[in-house]
Amino acid sequence: MKFIDQLQYVREAVTILNNAASDYLDLAKKTQNLPADCQADLRRLSEIQTEAVEGLSEAQIARYFKPLTSGRACTGDYLGCFHTAPFGETLEEAAARYDGLTLEARLQETGAGDDGTPTLAEFTDYLGTLELEDGARWQIFTALLHPEVHKAPLFDLLQYVVEKLRRRSDELEEIFTRRRAELEAWEREMPILNLMREQSTYEVPPELLPKEMTVLLFEPFTLRGGINDSGTSWLTVGAFLSHYAAKRSRALEKQDVISYGKVLSDGSKLEILRLLAQRSYINRELAEALGLSTATISHHMSVLTELGLVHTTIAANRILYDLNREKLTEVMGDMARFFSDLTQS
Repeated sequence: MKFIDQLQYVREAVTILNNAASDYLDLAKKTQNLPADCQADLRRLSEIQTEAVEGLSEAQIARYFKPLTSGRACTGDYLGCFHTAPFGETLEEAAARYDGLTLEARLQETGAGDDGTPTLAEFTDYLGTLELEDGARWQIFTALLHPEVHKAPLFDLLQYVVEKLRRRSDELEEIFTRRRAELEAWEREMPILNLMREQSTYEVPPELLPKEMTVLLFEPFTLRGGINDSGTSWLTVGAFLSHYAAKRSRALEKQDVISYGKVLSDGSKLEILRLLAQRSYINRELAEALGLSTATISHHMSVLTELGLVHTTIAANRILYDLNREKLTEVMGDMARFFSDLTQS
């Protein structure tokens, strides 16, 4: 289990603007069954995010951040690809990355399908499935085609909110630390990794969480408040989940060498490791880069994560893969020692 040790202000600003556009600013509704300290945190978060959007144009907020789907995706997400942005990205870095984004990257952010990046025609069909007015559909479509027109107004909104949040940074960090401690205490009693493995999923089903739990694991990159459809209030903490167990350092055994040897002799797995050495990837991107099916990539990633050579994190319901450089270095050293021991025996 690895925890982010600071708030992610850009992502937080995106969420607060999204909350403002969907009447989620009051997080303290129906909180009577929650612990008193959690109720207090929710009330304070409500005040902070309400303050953060005071003075902004409601029309501008709605234009970029009104939820388009039940997952609360918005035009701002599509334009800035915030959900797949690097952890800890600053507003300046997000603005610089915005200029380099391709239409393909922005279409991929829509998550309209699982069979690769949607074409413009497929995206148009996807917009047709959303409960939107025709004018809103056209507005989204044209924004994706002419993103440069929207950079200034979009980042003006984000800048405004980020500056407001930073004025409350000490208080937000206190809330963040307090709520994160609750998750850490629970994780010691009920390891999240075990639940993930038992359920064969990267999401922990809500029914497995204790009723008094006041944190949400499904969007694990920041701290925020919200109200789900059942009226239950929750907090999200800055935690992301590793899909493999940290193993104590030990000498490699014959079966370990065989397992790692299979990876090193497999061209596709080696190519995956090479790509991950450059940046994070999602399953679909790896499939496109290697000309393989997503099912084949999933099989390769299952092996690589089980061996600890790849990190997995979750962002916006997407699984991101990263090379575990420390583990790879450790394995190379252990294998060298294994063969050195053979020559000396």
